[in-house]
Amino acid sequence: MNIAFFNWYAIDLLFSGIEKVSHRIATALEQRGHHLCYVCVDHGDKASVRQDTLILPNPSKINSEENRIALCDFLCAHEVSILVSHSAYSRRLAVMLREATDEAGAKLVQVLHTTPDSYHYRHWRHKVVNRVVRAFMNRKWGNSWRKIYDLSDAFVVLCKPSADFIAQIAHIKDTSKFVVIHNANTYLPTELAPAYDKEPIVLYVGRLVKGKGIEHIPAIWRQVSAAHPDWRLVVLGDGPYRATLEQAQLEHCDILGTQEPKPYYERAAISILTSDAEGWSMVLTEAMQHGVVPVAFDSFLATGVVLDEGRAGVLVPPFDLNLFAREVSSLIADCDRRKAMAAHATQYVQTFDIGHIITDWERLFESLS
Repeated sequence: MNIAFFNWYAIDLLFSGIEKVSHRIATALEQRGHHLCYVCVDHGDKASVRQDTLILPNPSKINSEENRIALCDFLCAHEVSILVSHSAYSRRLAVMLREATDEAGAKLVQVLHTTPDSYHYRHWRHKVVNRVVRAFMNRKWGNSWRKIYDLSDAFVVLCKPSADFIAQIAHIKDTSKFVVIHNANTYLPTELAPAYDKEPIVLYVGRLVKGKGIEHIPAIWRQVSAAHPDWRLVVLGDGPYRATLEQAQLEHCDILGTQEPKPYYERAAISILTSDAEGWSMVLTEAMQHGVVPVAFDSFLATGVVLDEGRAGVLVPPFDLNLFAREVSSLIADCDRRKAMAAHATQYVQTFDIGHIITDWERLFESLS
C-alpha cells in the first residue's frame, strides 16, 4: 500500500518525540512491504531531505491554494491511498489536507500525539483560575476537535480516555472514527535483558524545560535523600531548567546532561516523571522495558494505560510533592515490592512492542481501503 506521512517537521530530522515516533512507525511499515512518502512544512537547516519528501511551498499560509495543489499533485504522482497526518491540531491544516486528499482520491487519517487535556493543570496552584481556564479551553478545543474529526476518515488517539474526553467536549455522538493505537516501545525485545537487582539509583530522563515539572524535583528529592542517603538521583537531559536543579544544590544528585539513557536504565531501580502533561511519555515505557519502576504524576490521560492502572508503576495525584516523595521512599524501603512491580512492568510493556502496534496500523489501513 502507498502511504504518505505528514509531519510539520521533516520526519528524518527527529526534531521532537512526534517525529521520532512517526519515523519508527514508518520504518516498520516499510519493513512490511508498504511504500512510504513524506510531506512536511519545515525541513530545518538540513541541506537535503529524502527524495520522496514534499516540502509545502507556502509555510506561512498553510491552507493556501499552492499548498493544496502541490500536495494533491504529490499524492497523485505517488499513487497514495492514505495520508496520515501527525499534526491533528490545526483546523486550517485539516481543511487543506481534506481538500487535497479528496481531489487525489485518498483517505485522510489524523493522529493526535498529545493528551487533549494538556491545559487541565496549567494553573493548578490557583483553583479558581484553573477552572475558568479549563472551561474556556474546553470550548475552544472542543470546536477545533469537532471540525478536525469531521474532516477525517479516521482519528487516531493514544488511549481510549483521550477519545472519550474529545467526544465529551466536542459533543461527538458518532465516535466510530476514533481508533486507539498506542505508541510503540523504543527498544526491540532483542535489545533487552532486564534485571531486577539494581543499583540504588533514582533516574530522571527528559528535557529540562517548562512543562516537565523540573521545579518539583528539588522538594521531592530532599525528602527522599534525607530518608535514604545511600541512594542517588541521576538526571539525564538538558535545557533552561537545568539551572533550577543546579542552583538547588541537591545532595547525592548527578546532573549529567543529555546522554544515551540505556546504560542508566540498566542500572537504575526507580524512575520519576514529574511532567504537567504528556501524550504517552516514552520514558515510562523505556524504564519498564528495563525493569525500572516508574513513579509519575497522574497528570495526563494515558498514565493509567501505560502503567497498567498502577500495577506497573506508581501513580501519584497531581501535584502532591510530599506523597510523591513518600511513594519513592516506600519503593526504596520495600525491595520485594519493587522487584515484583518491575517484573510485572517488563511483561506488561510487551503489549506495546512494535510488532503489535504495526499490526494495529495495518488493520486500520485495511479498514479504509
